[in-house]
Parts: sequence; structure tokens; C-alpha cells
Amino acid sequence: MSSPSNPSRDDNTVKLRRQEAANALQRYPVLALHAVRNGESPAMMRLKLMR
Repeated sequence: MSSPSNPSRDDNTVKLRRQEAANALQRYPVLALHAVRNGESPAMMRLKLMR
């Protein structure tokens, strides 16, 4: 997944994903939407996002 030509782009992608996960953990409606989309319970989705 990492590209030797632009490692900062990969770093930014990881940071954005982590920020989206943090946002989902803070707002229940977003967490619920992620859970429904992935076919999991909100509790399991919360555990996955905390990793």
C-alpha cells in the first residue's frame, strides 16, 4: 500500500482514517451508520474502530 514515491500521502491517508474513526466513536449516529453498513452491532463496531 505504501508507495516509495510519496510516503507522506500514505501518512495522510492513515491520519484521515484514524480521524474518521475517532469522529464515529464520538457521535452515535455515525457509529450506528458504520455498524449497519458493515452488518455488525454498534458495540462490535466500536471495538473495531478503537484498534
